[in-house]
Amino acid sequence: MKKITVFFLVFSCILTFAQNKKILFTKELKYGVVDSKNKNRTIDIDVFGNTSNELLVNAKVDQFPLNVFVDNLGVSPVSFGMNSQLENSFYSPFFSQIAYEASPDGKGKDIEAKKIEGTEIILGLPCQYYLLNFKEANKDESLKVCVNENYPINTFSALNGIIKVFTRSNYSNELKGLVLKAGVNDDQFDTEHFVLKSIKDSEAYVYFDHKQSMMKHQRRMDSLMLEQKRWEEDYADSAAVYSDSAYSYDKYIPEYVSTYKQENEEMATLSIDNPDSKDLLKGAPKYCTNIQNGLPTFENKNLSKHLYNYVGQVCDMYLTQSYSETVDEKGTMDEIRREVLYLLNIRDELSKSDRKKLDKYLDQLD
Repeated sequence: MKKITVFFLVFSCILTFAQNKKILFTKELKYGVVDSKNKNRTIDIDVFGNTSNELLVNAKVDQFPLNVFVDNLGVSPVSFGMNSQLENSFYSPFFSQIAYEASPDGKGKDIEAKKIEGTEIILGLPCQYYLLNFKEANKDESLKVCVNENYPINTFSALNGIIKVFTRSNYSNELKGLVLKAGVNDDQFDTEHFVLKSIKDSEAYVYFDHKQSMMKHQRRMDSLMLEQKRWEEDYADSAAVYSDSAYSYDKYIPEYVSTYKQENEEMATLSIDNPDSKDLLKGAPKYCTNIQNGLPTFENKNLSKHLYNYVGQVCDMYLTQSYSETVDEKGTMDEIRREVLYLLNIRDELSKSDRKKLDKYLDQLD
């Protein structure tokens, strides 16, 4: 009994994967590109949005896919996992590198949005033209956009968010709304631009924890800044560099909210079940490759379900050793603590046979 209790206490502090927030989209907006010079080039942009300013942008440039999630926290490149789960994209490191190189000194430029003459009606919706431009920059480099400021879906935030990522710009203008048309402000605007092609209702949804994704992106940015600093100082003061890095990581730890006792309607999704995690399982115990096959047959049917979830969360924890993992550490802690309480509380209710099987199973796990 003592060995089992110690086992539970140790793993009650382990971080693993849990269910993400469900995000519903009410509209699907399709954009197309008009380009008189490159008529054979295909660029498709689908935007799923809702009135909470949450957007999922699915862009495909010459069959090359790029998925971006946008909300009030910022912008993150994402990919689709199992069961409509969004994950940090394979391209996230490149995204971070490009964003850092856009402004390696960390100083952003100010963007201004200036209302200009000109309106248009597209898909029956009126829009007003604006110029987006860096202050004190060449006006020929500005972006011309036509925005309907009354539409409940704010796709301007996606455009603005992407610009901010790649330029580290500061934008305080309150302009928001549906972008109907946009392009470089030059003589070719009428023949080279992207425009809204259709709007339809949507019932699409995804599961995603954007805060965790943003934290991982920021850690990548911190890492790039750290490498730059090391290069500039020629590895002169490794202790100071480590201190700066640790401080950067601490800044992005979210405030703790106690949620682990809340029962989930569905069992949490496991990262080990993601096909992309197959190569990472070499860093986990062998039983993680086929948990179901090793579980005992219990008289108490609920015990099997909770034990499977507990062991799966422990396996997910081992994936956090990889830089490319997508484990939600906070959610993992909630899951594993909840299952530990369940297994401890139900123990006295189990039959002698089930208790013996449970003890033996947990004791031999490795």
